[in-house]
Amino acid sequence: MLVEIMNVIVMYAVPFLLAFAAVMDIMYRRIPNKVVLALFVLFFPTAWMIGMGWEQFLTHLAVFAVFLLVGFLLFLPGWFGSGDGKLLAVCGLWLGWPQALEFVIMTILLGGAYAVVKIVADRVLFEGGIWFPRLTEGRLGRILFGRENSLPYGVPLAAGILAILPLSMWARALLLDGNAQRAMQLMSSG
Repeated sequence: MLVEIMNVIVMYAVPFLLAFAAVMDIMYRRIPNKVVLALFVLFFPTAWMIGMGWEQFLTHLAVFAVFLLVGFLLFLPGWFGSGDGKLLAVCGLWLGWPQALEFVIMTILLGGAYAVVKIVADRVLFEGGIWFPRLTEGRLGRILFGRENSLPYGVPLAAGILAILPLSMWARALLLDGNAQRAMQLMSSG
């Protein structure tokens, strides 16, 4: 029964909340606190259900704290929104170490690709003489093809964790019927 509940949380609720955060960031440039809080709260019963050990649990909390600090430091000069910083921290909570490093690398790569696509789209649609006025009409057109300078960084954050999550301890624990200890042994052995 616990494995089924964990399966629903990890395979459906967490990806849905991450995708919802990304969509909200695209549409409104805001990641709702309720979404981040839900991701934060869901971690604890899920960790308990798989029998996460104290050392591993504290490692996840430490990654959360470090990422929260990094998010705050990126927020201070305006490079990150506050929602991006909180989403970064909760992603670190779910991944722990060493998957957090893989997540950071994946997120940087996806964020860079996202920025390049946005720059190319801006140049093609507006500066290259190819302009499709209908594409930029309405709310959705302004969101997708508008000339806004900021990038909603919740998108690469959500995409980064969704790319790493299937390779994480959570996925392995699901495959092993919720056995976190065995999942960690497999992860450390290669």
